Amino acid sequence: MRPPDYFHFPTLLALHDAIESLDPAAAPHAALVSSEPDPDPTAERRVAILPGSFNPLHEGHAALAAAALEANAATEVWLGLARVTVDKEQIAGTLLEDRLVALQHFVQDQPRYGVLLFNRGLYVDQALAAHARWSDLDTLLFLVGYDKIVQIFDPRYYDDRDAALRELFRLASFLVAPRDDATADDLAALLSRPENRPFAARVRSLPLPSTVAAVSSTGLRQDLGAAAAGLSFHPLPMGEGQGEGQDESTIPPGVSLPWAFAGMVAATHAYAPPLPLGTALVDRYTVRAALLTALFQDREWALAHADLRLLLTTALGPTEAGSALRAALLRAGSPAPAPGRLRALIQTVQTSAGK
Repeated sequence: MRPPDYFHFPTLLALHDAIESLDPAAAPHAALVSSEPDPDPTAERRVAILPGSFNPLHEGHAALAAAALEANAATEVWLGLARVTVDKEQIAGTLLEDRLVALQHFVQDQPRYGVLLFNRGLYVDQALAAHARWSDLDTLLFLVGYDKIVQIFDPRYYDDRDAALRELFRLASFLVAPRDDATADDLAALLSRPENRPFAARVRSLPLPSTVAAVSSTGLRQDLGAAAAGLSFHPLPMGEGQGEGQDESTIPPGVSLPWAFAGMVAATHAYAPPLPLGTALVDRYTVRAALLTALFQDREWALAHADLRLLLTTALGPTEAGSALRAALLRAGSPAPAPGRLRALIQTVQTSAGK
């Protein structure tokens, strides 16, 4: 299996363009960002969507997707990432582009998996988008944890809750996995409430191993950050960090990530706290995000001239050229460097490195 390359600028730019092409104000839409499984034309097409921010994708996500296939509830599973995720618009973490690279590699050798990019975060909009994309659907399922089904039934999210839920459950059913201490009995109690009974037939429990019930992206980000806080700072060497597996210097003992996301953490320093560089504390992922943002704005020139790996290595190193590039990218309260200024900095960096 070929490892993800988080320094291939053309790939990141193509994903950036896919994200930017999605208008949250437009009709619900789902864009494919992976190969589509080839369904058996003689069998029912039962599509399951696992929505999430995948910040990062973890064992619970992987177990939920696998369980839906093993139970024959679905014939294919799509990991669904929305341009804007409900209740998570301000969440700290990684760029959508980096998460999409990892998701693409997570599914690349799994023929019954795919990746979707939605223009909207609400389940009803994603259901409409799925039906618009696939006219041959026999069944549409959402795979969620118990906390999400509680959110779905919460009237705070609706102007007219019952009308919205009637539309949602007309389009899709839900398979619900346990979360933390919530069990199938808790789900049954939730569905037995008078206001929820009309929709109970469209919601079923999907058992998962207790070892993954408490796994969360928030907890993993905290664990990764806490572990990285004790590490010495080492700039990313050129030619390394492509994510062949879990880097022991980055992934702490007891923290398990699907290999593609472990590679993302190792290659990009995602979720790590700021570390000292000279007299300053530097957040290495913030440098990466700022550089990519600037390169996306000067796309044609960057495609022809910018070496992302070299630029990041230099910006996270002690040289004068790297310090100037880093300072321009991280200048407080300022937008990305103007294209002309950025080009001059890149040329200085790459010339000094013999590029």
